Amino acid sequence: MVLGFRFARGEKVLCYHGPLLHHAICLRAKIENNRDEYFIHYTGWSP
Repeated sequence: MVLGFRFARGEKVLCYHGPLLHHAICLRAKIENNRDEYFIHYTGWSP
């Protein structure tokens, strides 16, 4: 886990897409406008 971020790059996570939960992987994290933002890839979805 990277200091300051809840999720690390490469970590498996669960993410909402609409009302559904999907398995995903955190690809990168950054701080934007004083908020943590995560770029994720939903497992099984085309890149």
